[in-house]
Amino acid sequence: MSELATTLELLAHSARDGASEQSYRDHAGNVRRNATLFARAAAALSPKWCVAFVAAVERAAAYHDLGKLDDLFQNVLRHNRKNKHGFNHVEAGTAHLLDLKQFEAAFTVYAHHLGLPSFPKEKAKFANGLKLVFRDTGDLEGFGQAAWQRTDEYLESYLHQHHNLFAPLAPVANPLFSGLVRRLALSCLVDADHSDTARHYRNESEVPAPDLRAPERLARLDEYVAWLSAKNPPTDDRELQRLKLRQDVYRACREREVKPDERILACDSPVGTGKTTAVMAHLLQVAAERRLRRVFVVLPFTNIIDQSVDVYRRALCLPGESKDAMENVVAAHHHRVDFSSYEARCLAARWDSPVVVTTAVQFFETLAARDTASLRKLHQVAGSAIFVDEAHAAVPPALWPQMFRWLRELCEDWGCQLVLASGTLPRFWNIPCFLQENERCEIPDLINPEVRAESMTFEAKRVSICREPQAMSVERVADFVHNKPGPRLVIFNTVQSAAVFAHYLREDCKQGLNIEHISTAITPRDRFQTAARVKARLAAKETDWTLVATSCVEAGVDFRSAPRFAKAGDS
Repeated sequence: MSELATTLELLAHSARDGASEQSYRDHAGNVRRNATLFARAAAALSPKWCVAFVAAVERAAAYHDLGKLDDLFQNVLRHNRKNKHGFNHVEAGTAHLLDLKQFEAAFTVYAHHLGLPSFPKEKAKFANGLKLVFRDTGDLEGFGQAAWQRTDEYLESYLHQHHNLFAPLAPVANPLFSGLVRRLALSCLVDADHSDTARHYRNESEVPAPDLRAPERLARLDEYVAWLSAKNPPTDDRELQRLKLRQDVYRACREREVKPDERILACDSPVGTGKTTAVMAHLLQVAAERRLRRVFVVLPFTNIIDQSVDVYRRALCLPGESKDAMENVVAAHHHRVDFSSYEARCLAARWDSPVVVTTAVQFFETLAARDTASLRKLHQVAGSAIFVDEAHAAVPPALWPQMFRWLRELCEDWGCQLVLASGTLPRFWNIPCFLQENERCEIPDLINPEVRAESMTFEAKRVSICREPQAMSVERVADFVHNKPGPRLVIFNTVQSAAVFAHYLREDCKQGLNIEHISTAITPRDRFQTAARVKARLAAKETDWTLVATSCVEAGVDFRSAPRFAKAGDS
């Protein structure tokens, strides 16, 4: 290394966009500290992986930018130049950790910009007897050598400078990680690295997350459920029976004793029995007992997320917490959510809120992600309670076997508690040929047999399924619907069928504004406006009108106007 490099402060980031240079000492120290904190928090409930996981993440974070100590890269940073030689600063940290036989730490460093690599491509680097797995075999422009060759030439010099700033980290036991554990480790490093870089350039600021405070929120949820019963007293025997059933379901979930080996439970309580609050009560109880970090609620559609978030923000609000504060406590995370503050947006995007309500697409794509941007938030899932509602619609059937493997691993090795719920829950975990024989299992029910049987009996009385054996033309369907008492709900299995039928009723049958239409083909803004009109018509007790929709309204959507729950201290 040059004499100039030894007299100037070593850099990790150049000055730009009004921000000053960031020293290597500051960045490397910050990333190591924060990545290790993330790893310890994620592995706190993982006796199997805790020691090895934290050690691998700490070593990866310590050496993740080692290659930036090369003169070539220091000149790029000091003069804010383009990296015209194609120098890969990840190379040195990977090489050093491989020399120490710290395979998982080396893998994490190698992937922290690239994302998860292809193992077949890496194994192909064994060609010609060279062991270059997780090494950069590309040529450095203008130097006549490959990146790995320059790294090997100057590695001792990089380490000398690094260890002048930080004490060396000794090798530790190095068990091989599973794919999920590698993703979690990479998530810890990426989050720490991206966060520190973004804060230096003032693209992010540090936002402390609220605590879950599970026992207090559970008590508040109890008050909310009791208040709802008093707010809407039953008007007839059927409503009285329905209220009693909802109370029984809530109590069964709230008081369910969970054995240490019962990490996954099933809940097939029918629509209308209060799963939104009942399962939350169960998960808060488990979170309080096991000191879980947060609760994830995974839902298939954004319109269900909006209504669930509204319920949770009212039901879990503690004395002294404002409406804005509850946006930080219960985060809605989907593509069209609006945030009232930077803090709320940051907590939601990083899954750092104590209660995160997100789409099944977002949740399961994060579990399966290979890119660093998506994986950044994954470490937040470890040590959490997870509620996959409408599980039958959450994942395409062909993908459930792999997703179920990852969910089981989170529960068995990372302290998570999982509830799979749906009014029509297929018990795929014990279906022959769906999972491998050694993966099939029995999952206990969340609700006790007596209450479960009672809810199924009530559902059979609530809904009468009648079948029309002959195909019907659009004219016959229109006559059939029009002759039923209103208000009417017609659900089609495709957006095109729903749109054609709604148009036919409006135009050909001259029913005009008496026809409402909702599907995922309609923009979110227009869906929201239509849902508001539907709520208003129901509240006004209008009868002669029809809602034509797709399945986006059948998975637990509630069109009733939300009541206001008075918080402690309200006058």
